[in-house]
Amino acid sequence: GLAEWINLTGALVLAYRQMHNVSDIRLNCYQQVMAFLKPLLPEKQRTGLWVIYSDFNFNLITITDLQETEFWWEAESARRIVMDAIGHDARFVYMVLWKDRPAQGMDDIEAAHLNAIASVLCAAELDLVDCLLVNGEETYSMRVNNQMNSFRATAAGGSLRETYDR
Repeated sequence: GLAEWINLTGALVLAYRQMHNVSDIRLNCYQQVMAFLKPLLPEKQRTGLWVIYSDFNFNLITITDLQETEFWWEAESARRIVMDAIGHDARFVYMVLWKDRPAQGMDDIEAAHLNAIASVLCAAELDLVDCLLVNGEETYSMRVNNQMNSFRATAAGGSLRETYDR
């Protein structure tokens, strides 16, 4: 049943990560996430939303493109993010949104949608580490700029916010 599927999925993810050395990429601070994203931005240009997943040690697991979602804040997006995270045995999630002017941040309605998704992830015992607003030249971190609620105060080794912002 479901337990067998989860066990098989976990084994497949671990085998994939070992074959492709994915776990060599760490995403435990803003600078590391930016270094990882920079070469991907030209290929991801204007695709809307993509999601990065990492394990308990902040090792990269995978990146998923959700460009088929018309509005990133729809319930279907949150459901897909949770299902993908569970299927990949992820612990931490990073959302990346293409914006024409990232430095403007989000308006109040978008920020409320982001916090709603973060609370859904928290209920599934996942942490939304950051939401990055990007375009080809600039990047804006909602976490670093204090525009995200923290639904879980700590992670292994101390505060998630302090660990990530360094």
